[in-house]
Amino acid sequence: MRNKKKNISKKLKEEVWIKHFGEIFSAKCPISWCSHKITVFCFEAGHNIPESKGGRTAIDNLIPICGECNRSMGDRYTITEFSSLHEASKPTPPNTPTVHVVKKQNFFQRLLCFSQKIPAPTPQRRISSRSSVRNLFYK
Repeated sequence: MRNKKKNISKKLKEEVWIKHFGEIFSAKCPISWCSHKITVFCFEAGHNIPESKGGRTAIDNLIPICGECNRSMGDRYTITEFSSLHEASKPTPPNTPTVHVVKKQNFFQRLLCFSQKIPAPTPQRRISSRSSVRNLFYK
């Protein structure tokens, strides 16, 4: 039979918040790749070392964390392990500039491309973006 998890009291949760964030009202979830915001009113006290691995429900083993991360890591990982799990598969942040490499061509090489037959766009073969048009000429 599985042991029932201990409930974390409201007082202990408040102490955990104050220990880690002090008088700050809101903060980012401590998992490095998570972008969720947590507040003093909306967070979970996650075990750094899970109870299944011998961790205690004490202020020195609890960290304010968003509910999604806390439930995802379950009783399998420490917060440090869970934070480093997804570092390799970290998505590219939005607004990251993309570099397109264009093969350098001289004037005569560009003229050659106009002598080739380029199929017109059809409903099945639509030119969807500027880069697609560029790819027709600079392969």
